[in-house]
Amino acid sequence: MIPDREYVFASSFIKAAEGKGTPAERLSRFREASDRDSLRSTAAEAFKVGAENVYDEAINSAVELVKSALPDFSAVVPLLYKYDCANIKTAVKCKIRGISPEGLLFSCGTLPASAVVNAAESSDFSKIPGELGAAAAEALKTYQKTGEVRSIDLILDRACFADMKKAAEESGCELTGRIVRTRADGTNLLTAMRISAEGLSPDTAASLFERAFVPGGNMPLSSFCSVENGVEDAEKISARAAGDTASVIKTAAKCPDADAAAKVIDEEIISLCMKYRFKPFGPEVAVSLIVVREAEITNCRIIEAAIGTENREDTVRERLRAAYV
Repeated sequence: MIPDREYVFASSFIKAAEGKGTPAERLSRFREASDRDSLRSTAAEAFKVGAENVYDEAINSAVELVKSALPDFSAVVPLLYKYDCANIKTAVKCKIRGISPEGLLFSCGTLPASAVVNAAESSDFSKIPGELGAAAAEALKTYQKTGEVRSIDLILDRACFADMKKAAEESGCELTGRIVRTRADGTNLLTAMRISAEGLSPDTAASLFERAFVPGGNMPLSSFCSVENGVEDAEKISARAAGDTASVIKTAAKCPDADAAAKVIDEEIISLCMKYRFKPFGPEVAVSLIVVREAEITNCRIIEAAIGTENREDTVRERLRAAYV
């Protein structure tokens, strides 16, 4: 891993170009927007991007900024695999339905969107590296055999987290590794909470969870379900939490539902980055920019969805990811 001092220029450049105004000022302006168009216009101005596809451009501009400045981009790469995964899912499903994925793909993955589309159209994923390439081929084959669309998501999500874990370890950046572990254990907890809420039989619940379980965290499959009991309740799962993700899993497990738990997990990841807020240089500066930018975009989407609804402020206040402010 490149010594932190090699990031001096890049860190200064990134901090100077992260956006217009402070994060708190931007959030306040977003919340004041009266309608969808004014919100997107405000976001475009804040992130210095075009307003036509503002959220995609906002995250892509942050990725391009750090990519152009960093002497070593490897600490950021694991955070981008989810966009590759989402693009592959979309391209495969569009192929199945016989429609174009144009306008539905992210621009900020590690793979060009055009390469993903070409792979899906030709059913040849051999040029997609890591676990995702093999998983894409498996997902398409499984769908063709079973007709189950959900299998595409389950297979690709598992591969995505496997790639994230490997890339995080190779990067040598502890913050990136911690984010991946938190996201993996958190994802599995949310899956368990959602499956439990469906009221399925123990066998069915356990079978579904085993297919949905993702690697990369501190907690093994057995922490979440068993053949005898099916998917365990959140209290039992939290009692088995381990390592550096134990605290957030215990807190999230106390939430009344998976949506509330998702906010706890997101804010934990943001808080991990905030510990490096005043670090003068190092890869953590770039990682934090990406995490915060994603949180700001999530907040814009939350605000946008609440515009025009009853009790808008209460809904927004309850759902906002604001640990970066």
